[in-house]
Amino acid sequence: MNQSHTTTAPVESDGATRLDSPLVIVGAMRSGTTLLRLMLNSHPDIHVFAEFEESVKWLGDSGWLDLDLYRQRLRGDRSFSDEGFTIDQSIADYPALVHSFVAQAAARTNKRRIGFCVHTRFDRIPDLWPGARLIHMVRDPRDVARSCVQMGWVGTVWHGCDHWLESEARFERMRDRLAPGSFVDLRYEDLLRDPHRALDHCCSLVATRFHPSMLEFHKTSTYEPLDASLVEQWRRRLSPRQIRHVQSRCAVEMLARGYAVESPPGDRRPGAAGRLGLAMAHRINRFRHSARRYGFWLALGRIARRRLPLPRSWNAAIVARAQAVERSHLR
Repeated sequence: MNQSHTTTAPVESDGATRLDSPLVIVGAMRSGTTLLRLMLNSHPDIHVFAEFEESVKWLGDSGWLDLDLYRQRLRGDRSFSDEGFTIDQSIADYPALVHSFVAQAAARTNKRRIGFCVHTRFDRIPDLWPGARLIHMVRDPRDVARSCVQMGWVGTVWHGCDHWLESEARFERMRDRLAPGSFVDLRYEDLLRDPHRALDHCCSLVATRFHPSMLEFHKTSTYEPLDASLVEQWRRRLSPRQIRHVQSRCAVEMLARGYAVESPPGDRRPGAAGRLGLAMAHRINRFRHSARRYGFWLALGRIARRRLPLPRSWNAAIVARAQAVERSHLR
């Protein structure tokens, strides 16, 4: 990983400038982005309101989404609905509509800085906010892959590498477009081991400093206090075979980001038969997790709505029931 870049930004007092340069946390899911969001949001001068995937997740490499289609997707998006934003029908420009949602979030707080998290198409953030300040969060992929399996998003750590690799590649492609002083690289492990220094590094992006309240995020959230023992959980929870699978896919990127690569016996990629077995395990384990969370029939319904032309009323009922379950599991 390249050396982190920071400079002291000018102090900003007007609301327009505040909205033009949001603080955006980017990185793979399960990399500690939510933890960092809660810590930054506990600063008396910083409001990081939520994950804001809906700002970019439906975009391609260039151009903007049709506004009618965008509004339709927003109305069916659980995260957007939970934020309670108003869709201004008079706005006829995609960036302006997205900016209006951030303005609504900023209007709910007296804090000077506004921010949010993005895990998907964060390479489009500079197109929407050329003045954005970015914190690139990265975590050891052995723990990311393990955590993705635990969440039920994937069925094997082999498949758990996919989002981490895509996310890191996306940021590396974007890195050269970013101005010096507009971003920092932050490792999850460094945040847990030396939170004061790591958080001060992040705060410097928006011309402020570490505040002790940032370490009291657990008092206003469902998260536990910082625990450095959570670093390198993969050493206790992954088998040598699982470690081998992650490292065989991620070793080059791991070394570039300062993560040592272990050498379990037989450190090589699985062959064709091994990958077929992993693909089968991936599907079976994902369905098992889905059935435990949603119930057997709703889990089947979620698969059916993705693969079959169900009646609109059935599709809506499945989505509504699934979203109710998801809300009950939010932290």
